Amino acid sequence: MKSSSEFFRPLSLLQLALGLFFGLLGLMYLLNYNTSGAHFSGIIGSNNFFNLLIALIELAAGIIFLIGLFAQLPSKFMFITGIIILIIWVIYIIISYFINSFIEPGFLSWLQKLSLELIVLGCIWAVTSQYVS
Repeated sequence: MKSSSEFFRPLSLLQLALGLFFGLLGLMYLLNYNTSGAHFSGIIGSNNFFNLLIALIELAAGIIFLIGLFAQLPSKFMFITGIIILIIWVIYIIISYFINSFIEPGFLSWLQKLSLELIVLGCIWAVTSQYVS
């Protein structure tokens, strides 16, 4: 268990938020929850194997972020996990916002949605960078 001084840091709140976000994102897809929350299913299409794989990666990332918040996991493991999620999220942003729907439905709406994805990306980067050895 981490000490209270390690637990009560601003990055801990970000890590908690990311853990919940990715865990629920993957779980909602796996449970066939009817929502736009399954981010990747729209860009990959109807290929169930890849959608299932992405959902499992999201769920695993959420669990790892949450466990890493409360337990002492190796820094290298947490860093590599964060980098993998960071790369996947960058790929998602590029495909979703630049390849599939560049400036659609309108510039301001597109920019607002992109900014939210960049906030998530920044949180992943911030949380991952705390585990650099």
